[in-house]
Amino acid sequence: MNRRLFEAACLGSVEALLEVLVDDPLILERVPLTQDTPLHVAVLAGKAEIAKEILRQSQR
Repeated sequence: MNRRLFEAACLGSVEALLEVLVDDPLILERVPLTQDTPLHVAVLAGKAEIAKEILRQSQR
């Protein structure tokens, strides 16, 4: 997983997530399902707001 995306998920930073998406709008679509996804990381870290934002952004 992209380091910036992983850090955003761990920290629960929606702002950092949106910055990554500006640089690479399709990054969430390219995360292999064989590893922890940003959503998994955010949920395991107890970061509900970024988990919701990841879901919203994935639906676009």
